[in-house]
Amino acid sequence: MEPRPMYVLLGVLAFTFPAYCRDYHDVIWNSRFFPQHLKHSPMNVRLGDQLTIICPKSFHRGMHYEYAKLYWVGKQDFDQCTHNTYYTKLMGVCANETETTAIKMIFQKYNPIPNGIDFQIGEIYYIVSTSSGHLEDISQPTGGLCWQENMKLAIRIVGEELPRMKYEVHDYQSLVSSSTSSPLSSTMNSLVILFIASKF
Repeated sequence: MEPRPMYVLLGVLAFTFPAYCRDYHDVIWNSRFFPQHLKHSPMNVRLGDQLTIICPKSFHRGMHYEYAKLYWVGKQDFDQCTHNTYYTKLMGVCANETETTAIKMIFQKYNPIPNGIDFQIGEIYYIVSTSSGHLEDISQPTGGLCWQENMKLAIRIVGEELPRMKYEVHDYQSLVSSSTSSPLSSTMNSLVILFIASKF
């Protein structure tokens, strides 16, 4: 009577450690493509999320490049489409019509950049640009597309960064037969499985 094959689990390694999910929010800063819902309600973000404001170049005849200076402002300036007060901070500039550029930032509770904004949960922050889209009007202090198209952005910080668990399971040479007559020995002898459940 032939001996029954025996299979031995040589090794399983499993690691569990916290990871964090970051959401990415993209806004096209052009009056033709600016999201309509953001003209009337705040964008909800969490600490750790990334905002990318895209300044698109002109890619067809019906589209014109729009020059803009973007400012962090207070609620009153946001409502009046101006940036004349003490609370104004320059966020970024769209000023290169030959290529698409981007202004990126991460919402952080403690900003490492000098004079940067420390974002707090429950607060709403405001971005306006008072340019009309033309280069000669890029620095005008009031009005522009903010007033004409309601093109401005309110951002509400709704919570902390969401943690998720990251699992890594390494199962190597999981089935090794003690009997060379096993039909599985040739196919399972060097089985390697790598499973990673994670989202960034």
